[in-house]
Amino acid sequence: MRTRDRLHVVLCLTIGLLAIQYTAFGQTDRYLDKVVLHNGSVIWGMTEFQQEYIIIFLSEKDSLTVPVSMIKSLKTQKLNPELYLNRSQGAYYQVSWGVLLGKGHQYLENTGSFAASFAGGYKISPLIGLGLGVGLNYYPEQIHVPVYLDVQGDLLKGRLTPFYQFSAGWSWADERENISQIGEVQGGFYFRPSLGIQWHFAKHSWHLQLSYVLQKSTTRFEPVDYGNGNVITNVEDRTFQRVGISTGISF
Repeated sequence: MRTRDRLHVVLCLTIGLLAIQYTAFGQTDRYLDKVVLHNGSVIWGMTEFQQEYIIIFLSEKDSLTVPVSMIKSLKTQKLNPELYLNRSQGAYYQVSWGVLLGKGHQYLENTGSFAASFAGGYKISPLIGLGLGVGLNYYPEQIHVPVYLDVQGDLLKGRLTPFYQFSAGWSWADERENISQIGEVQGGFYFRPSLGIQWHFAKHSWHLQLSYVLQKSTTRFEPVDYGNGNVITNVEDRTFQRVGISTGISF
């Protein structure tokens, strides 16, 4: 199997596994009970009836007990955007796409490259989420499929907040064009720290981020026979360093 075919197989398998994870553990519609008291107060939570009282669970740790006689109405509704912002944990999924800007190999022309990624994991708190991701990065000379550990989180609370993201892992690679002198292209260490802005909505979030992308690779050329039994195989280590600008959605 050629390297390019192996890349496609790895990418399809990884996306398939993440899709299975989303199907098995993905989002369900978020509903809360809207409790309106006779004095006009509104309380959101999950309710449980206990004879003449109801218990309103405000969070995993906090609850409120209210006599039934104080309640004017109770209605189950979908979670509104402001309440969505207060979720402290749960599964997250992120899709991003953008460009990689920087010099080509050996200081060739300044050229842009395309990048896309998909990550999924679990948000322990608004400040930190842990997961796995897979990407597709097109450089002028090579194509890389990185698989990485994903760490991200919001730096503030609110609908609009700065956020951070760290991605680190390993990539599979192949050359963009079939060059006869190149025998094999291997991927290597992949690292991408990012900072950006995130806008939260009821069921999803939209982000814009700036990244530094570091990608290692090794190019092994075909052996060259210089005569007299001198056969030399050239090996070239390459390091791609790019500025990434991307956008996408999380849900």
